[in-house]
Amino acid sequence: MRTPTLRVPDTAFESDSRAPGRATRVGRWIVAALAALAGAAALGGLAVLLQWGPFAPPAPWNGGAIDPAHDVGALTLLRADGVPFRETDLIGRTTLFFFGYTRCPDVCPLALAHAAQVVRAMGADGVGLDVYFVTVDPERDTPDHLRAYTANFGPRVVGLTGTASQLAAAYRAFGVVSARRPIEGRADDYSVDHSTYVYLLDATARVRLIYGFDQNPAGLAEDARRLMREQVVRVTGGWTRAVAPGMTAGGFLLIENRGAADRLIGARSDVADRVEIHRTTIENGMARMEKVSVLPLPFGSTRLEPGGLHLMLVDVRRALAADERIAVTLTFENAGELPAVLVVLPAGAAMPPAGTGR
Repeated sequence: MRTPTLRVPDTAFESDSRAPGRATRVGRWIVAALAALAGAAALGGLAVLLQWGPFAPPAPWNGGAIDPAHDVGALTLLRADGVPFRETDLIGRTTLFFFGYTRCPDVCPLALAHAAQVVRAMGADGVGLDVYFVTVDPERDTPDHLRAYTANFGPRVVGLTGTASQLAAAYRAFGVVSARRPIEGRADDYSVDHSTYVYLLDATARVRLIYGFDQNPAGLAEDARRLMREQVVRVTGGWTRAVAPGMTAGGFLLIENRGAADRLIGARSDVADRVEIHRTTIENGMARMEKVSVLPLPFGSTRLEPGGLHLMLVDVRRALAADERIAVTLTFENAGELPAVLVVLPAGAAMPPAGTGR
């Protein structure tokens, strides 16, 4: 049996020319995904030269599967609307990432147009899909420019930028390469050669699938729905309030159970000595709070909110400042451990504004 030939496809880069150093800098996990597809072809005794673009990946996915899934790690960027972006914003969401620049005349607008088609193809499920466009040309792609550009593709597409070091960390996390190319006859002008993969992340901020920029939107929508269905229990809308060290903070969120009955049996966070489940009851005008050891979760939604069920972050180890995001791990009897995020509101906040924590 002949061993299949594998190479990183040229169409992963917008320019026909090779970006400097790209052969050694492309993420190994991307190469591993393509190698897996090549290995599958080898079982049939075929020599395969993998090209990124139209190909027949193993069912049931329409994209190239990353196995094991790739954790993107810590990310710190800036949304085009001025809101800080962290990797915790990915928790509980299904997400598409694409890297490019607003002056791109070809690949980038097509990829984002396809992303908008994916959102529309998902119908009501589209509200659970976020699309991020990360610039590879931060000097020219100001937040205002990014916001105006992404508006062409609908409200679900959000531009991201950042400092040079923040963007470099994001490029490394996704195996992205870019390089400026001077434009002949136009002094001080340039185009940007860049990776053109589209990345689909699951609700635990892991890259599960990669696609070419010209991927069929219907197929990508099908994969996104499948990832959403995998997540039987979803945790969204988390928030807490700013407190001083040594204090106890309440945690509030929404748990959606789309499968068989489950139970919340524990929680923890690095910012507190312990995290407990509590229930507040009001009787004859008196509030009483009791610890709940196990919280049953029938099919449907269970809301942890002020005046009822909630988490207690006991003896926080440091100050919780407004606008930061606190990571909490919830343990379910059947679903196992799932990450959650609590957005910290000012100490005097009554309830979060619409959309906080999504």
